[in-house]
Amino acid sequence: VNEFQKENNQYGHMVWRHDVSSNQFFSIAGYARHTRATFTTDPLNVLAFTPDTAEPFSASSQDRTAVSGGVRFEYTYVPNKEHLIKTGMQIDRTQATNKTRISAFNRLDPNDNTSVPTGSVIGLNADNRLIGWRQEFWVQDQWTPNAHWTFNLGVRADAVQYIVSEGQVSPRIGATYTYNPSHAFHAFYGRQFTPPN
Repeated sequence: VNEFQKENNQYGHMVWRHDVSSNQFFSIAGYARHTRATFTTDPLNVLAFTPDTAEPFSASSQDRTAVSGGVRFEYTYVPNKEHLIKTGMQIDRTQATNKTRISAFNRLDPNDNTSVPTGSVIGLNADNRLIGWRQEFWVQDQWTPNAHWTFNLGVRADAVQYIVSEGQVSPRIGATYTYNPSHAFHAFYGRQFTPPN
C-alpha cells in the first residue's frame, strides 16, 4: 500500500513600535499563518487488502488547509519608578478547510456493516469549511515598592467563536522576593484559558 503524507507551514510577522515619550510607548503587530497537510492514500490497494470484513470498505485522501491572520496592540506606561503598566488586545481570524476524497464499495445490504461489498469502487466527496474568531484583552501592573519585592497584578479576558463559543475572565497575581542577587523566590496564581478543540 503506497500512502503519502506532507505538511507545510508558513508564518509572517511584522511589528511597529512607537515611543510616545520617555515613559510610554506602544506597538502594533500584524501576522499571518498558513498551514497545509495532505494525506494521499492508495485506494485500490487499501480496499483490496482490508483484512476484516467487519471493517468499513473505504479509503480516503485528505487535504487540510488553515489560514490565520490577526493584529495585536500593546501599550506600556511607566508612571513612576515603582509601577510598570501594560495593556493590550489581540484579534485573530482562522479559516479551516477540509477536503476529503473517499473511495468505497457499495454493500449488498447498506444497513449491515458486515454485508459483502459489491459492484465497482465509487467516489464520494466530503468537504467543509469553518471560520473562527478569537479575541484577547489584558491589563497588568508590575509594582516594585522596594529593592526586594515585586508584585504583578492583572486580569485577562479571552473569547472564542468557532464550532462552539467559549470565554473566560482570568485574574492573575504574582509575587517575587529577591533575597540577594543569587536567591529569589516566586509565587504565582492565575487561571489559564484553553480554547475548545
